[in-house]
Amino acid sequence: MDSPIEPSKKDFEQGWKGESSRFYGSKGFVLPSRKGKRHPLSVHLRKIEDILLDMGFDQVFLKPVWDEKHVHLQYGPEAPAILDRLYYLASLPRPDIGVPQEIENAILERCAPDMGELKQIFRDYKMGMIDSGELVETFVHRLGIATEDALYVLSLFPELADIKPDPTSKTLISHFTTAWFPTLASLRRDPPVLLYTWGWRFRREQKEDASHLRAHYNLSLVVMGDLGIEDGKEIVREFFTRLGMEVQFALKENQPSYYAYNTNYEVFWKGMEVADIGMFSPIALDHYKIEYPVFNAGPGLGRIVMLKEGISDLRQVHFPELYGRKYSDGEILESLYLIKKAVNTELVSKIVEAARQHKDAASPCRFTVYKDKTIQIEVVEEEENTRLIGPAGFNELYVYDGSIYGVPPESKNKRIQEILERGVTAHLCYMEAFAHSVVSSLEEGTHRVGMVKSMSDINVDIPSHIRDHIRAQGRIDVRGPMFCTVVIS
Repeated sequence: MDSPIEPSKKDFEQGWKGESSRFYGSKGFVLPSRKGKRHPLSVHLRKIEDILLDMGFDQVFLKPVWDEKHVHLQYGPEAPAILDRLYYLASLPRPDIGVPQEIENAILERCAPDMGELKQIFRDYKMGMIDSGELVETFVHRLGIATEDALYVLSLFPELADIKPDPTSKTLISHFTTAWFPTLASLRRDPPVLLYTWGWRFRREQKEDASHLRAHYNLSLVVMGDLGIEDGKEIVREFFTRLGMEVQFALKENQPSYYAYNTNYEVFWKGMEVADIGMFSPIALDHYKIEYPVFNAGPGLGRIVMLKEGISDLRQVHFPELYGRKYSDGEILESLYLIKKAVNTELVSKIVEAARQHKDAASPCRFTVYKDKTIQIEVVEEEENTRLIGPAGFNELYVYDGSIYGVPPESKNKRIQEILERGVTAHLCYMEAFAHSVVSSLEEGTHRVGMVKSMSDINVDIPSHIRDHIRAQGRIDVRGPMFCTVVIS
């Protein structure tokens, strides 16, 4: 198909109207039967919001545009350094537009608008009486001309295209702090006040890379009331504990001036900073006539997702469509993990070895794996005319050509032989993964796996971004009859 760009440069109207006809009518499109998927940030944000709501926090939306004066009120002498990283907003000045005779002649050759009304439209536009987005529509209605003629008239005035923006004192927030102070000052409710928000933050980074973005999505929460920094640390610890993250706190060496001195802490999980916390400065609070202490925390949503999903590039967290990556078979293999992992690996080995030794025993049968004064573990099969362990019980997980397979360690099948020879594996068998699940809890009762249909059936999973990658170009096939029962009494 020929590109419409070059013809449109010669005659925009003709190229625009001519090529647009390709999109008329119906092509018989139908919606897919599959269910759509959420963005990784959204997946984790939903869990986080449920936690915060359960903890008593109310959701608010903060304005993203604020005057630079708020940075001065909050940061004091540190304000110039903060302002340097902000994006300032600019507006386009509206020029005086005249209608020279040659342009008037060109317009009249094509259509016959009232030229006096055209000049009045430009005066109204200059005075701000017409919104810039409505200029073409104003031409159509007030001049009585077609849309394509209005576009042609507009194209004859280059001063509209060559306007240089004028900066304002309005900025985009780089910290939610900018918006929290005036928002809290406007509240008319008694403390304690617990609020959270999420949204975009904008920072004038010199470059974007794996750990720096000029726009990133993040969380922020505040608690206003009779509390101190140790109370705030307990709130944050509770929040991360509910997320399954045991965090550590470290007092920050460089104490920013918008926080009270020696209250700014960094919060770490698995060696990475996942939040920044502190008590708002009493000086900044007084600027806004806020009478109560305010604790602030900024959990790093992007970093939480990176750690939870095993992603090393912040760009891939926010914009996977732009910065998507492919994973090698080795990387996919390394991403496999046990959903429940037992501490007592010796007991896991006993279950696996007993199952392996007696796997072909005719049923009904029962074999004791371990017994002491408090517990007894048995591998059993009560159904008649079968085997203790099904054929897939000792299948192993392999990754080959971007796909995950569950295959027996030996086979005459050519496809399976290819996977065994060319794939990568940690020799994790179904029985071992299942035994980890059993031993991790040691709950009395019957633990059973029947027909394996997915990895979760045998206590194995992968991060969602790896799963999405496999779905796009490969498959996960771990199906097979395991039929294994472990009884704990």
